[in-house]
Amino acid sequence: MRKQLTSAEVKQLKHLETLRETYQRNVAHYERTAAKYAGEDNLPLHMIHDLRANREELAKVESELVRLTGEPVVYLPPPAPAPQPAPPKIRIVTPMQRVELATLLLKCQTMRNLGSRNTIVNLLEDISQSIIRDNSPNTDGVNIVNGCLDHANGIAMLLDIMRMFERNSLPMQQVDAFWQSLQA
Repeated sequence: MRKQLTSAEVKQLKHLETLRETYQRNVAHYERTAAKYAGEDNLPLHMIHDLRANREELAKVESELVRLTGEPVVYLPPPAPAPQPAPPKIRIVTPMQRVELATLLLKCQTMRNLGSRNTIVNLLEDISQSIIRDNSPNTDGVNIVNGCLDHANGIAMLLDIMRMFERNSLPMQQVDAFWQSLQA
C-alpha cells in the first residue's frame, strides 16, 4: 500500500517518474545501438560512457522513488528489437596492404588490361561511381581497392566478380589467401 504523500512529495514523485521515463528511454536506445554494434564493448567510447551514466542515473531515480513511495519500482523494459545480423567487422587495411592487394589483383589475367578492368569495375554497380580511374595499371588497381574498401562488403563483391572470371587460377588463390590473412 502506498503511503500518504504531501503535495510537495506528489510534485517530486511526478518529476521523478518523468526522469525515470527519460532515463529508461535513453538506456533502451543505447542498448538497441549496442545490439547493432554486436555488444556494448564495441560501442564508441562516448556511447559506453553515456549508457553507463544513464543506467546510474536511472538507478538513483528508482532508489529515490522507492524511498518516497515505500514501494519497489517495477521497470518493464521496452520489447527487444528483432534480432539483426551482426554488422560486418570493420577491417583496418593499411596503405601497404592496399598496395599489396592491388598488386596481387593485377597479377590476375582479368585485371591486367584496361578493358577487362573496366568490365570488373562496371560490374561493381553502385561502387563503380566512387572509384577514381587512372591510366596507370598500378594506380588504377589501388584506386579500385580503395573504392571497394569504402563500401561495406565492397572487397567481397570485387573478389566474387573476380572469381567468376578467374575461377581457381593461382593468382586468384594468392589474392584470396592474402585477403583471408587480413581477417585473422
